[in-house]
Amino acid sequence: MIEKIQSELESYGCHTIIFYGSRARGDATLESDWDVVGIRDAGTTALCLARKDGDQFIDAWIHPEDDLENVDEFLKLFDGKILKQKNQLATDLMMRIQERLATPDKLADDKRNQMHVWYQKMLERIKRGDAESLYRRTWLLNSLLPDYFILRDQWYQGPKLSLQWLALHDSAAFQLATRAMKPDSSGKDLENWVKKVLC
Repeated sequence: MIEKIQSELESYGCHTIIFYGSRARGDATLESDWDVVGIRDAGTTALCLARKDGDQFIDAWIHPEDDLENVDEFLKLFDGKILKQKNQLATDLMMRIQERLATPDKLADDKRNQMHVWYQKMLERIKRGDAESLYRRTWLLNSLLPDYFILRDQWYQGPKLSLQWLALHDSAAFQLATRAMKPDSSGKDLENWVKKVLC
């Protein structure tokens, strides 16, 4: 499959191709995407070639070289494998990604306070039990895992790697998150996960 994707990206003029994500790492499941980024000389914007091929999903992105100036857009490539590159473009990009990952942003105090207030407000509004509160509950649940890392001045690296990290480094948080995300979880389960994220 990866050879097929690489050939397709080359047909769009990509001179640099990086394979990343769980399939590149070797911890993919049957449902895992094929995640690939291609770089070409020019273009006005990023192009996504997302589709299902047989029983497998492909997420292939094409970027012009100018996009590489904003390294934060490419942090997801941190575990990538270089399939081909022009000069040392991919090697240099991977070095910049590692340097950026070593220096996560510090959350400002006012932003930290805003997040605390937002979670308190959301918990109150969820108690109503109407359609809007159900939506807010889902919204809150989707925010908690990224915010666990943001509030600790760490990078959030998507659900798979972040949950793996929690299981290894903060088993109490992992257990609280797992309980809160279950369809039959209680309001108390959600409150406990929020408290853990905010502490």
